Amino acid sequence: HGVKELPQEIKQLPNLQALVLNNNALGTLPTWIGEMSKLQGIQALNAQLTSLPAELGKLANLKNLDLGLNRLTALPTELGELKALKNLQLQGNALT
Repeated sequence: HGVKELPQEIKQLPNLQALVLNNNALGTLPTWIGEMSKLQGIQALNAQLTSLPAELGKLANLKNLDLGLNRLTALPTELGELKALKNLQLQGNALT
């Protein structure tokens, strides 16, 4: 609890398929997350996210994106590029 930024060392895991970031104080995800091409799932419940990087749209294999219980007020239009996405959870945000 309380991680404020994702360590860059995670980039050194090119085959990582799932990333669980629940209950942290991230604020946002790093732009380099778009380089994690094998990611199929990101779970960031209650991670205090206030914004998302456009680079999320580069994750062609992403199937599950759970961003519930954050502080998001908008989503990047690039999320529309996630053709493999099957499950998007956004409950508990302040989206308008």
